[in-house]
Amino acid sequence: MVSILSIPTGLIFDLSVIIIITTAIAYFLKLVRQPLIIAYVIAGIVLGPLGFNLFKDMNWINSLSEIGIAFLLLEPFLSLEAYCKFL
Repeated sequence: MVSILSIPTGLIFDLSVIIIITTAIAYFLKLVRQPLIIAYVIAGIVLGPLGFNLFKDMNWINSLSEIGIAFLLLEPFLSLEAYCKFL
């Protein structure tokens, strides 16, 4: 069977670990009524090279983190645009 996308299986495991741990941190912080951005920052510190250093191939993780930061910076402008539409 030929794979259309050549995604390493280690990357899929790494992404699932990131999503599970980030979701757990976000759920806990929602219980104590803190914003989600704090959960993302804590997850980045815990999972990154300063924390547990769980991942061997950091090139994929660095690329995905840059895309994630761009989305986080874009999010307030999108919500502002939707808010201004209703005014």
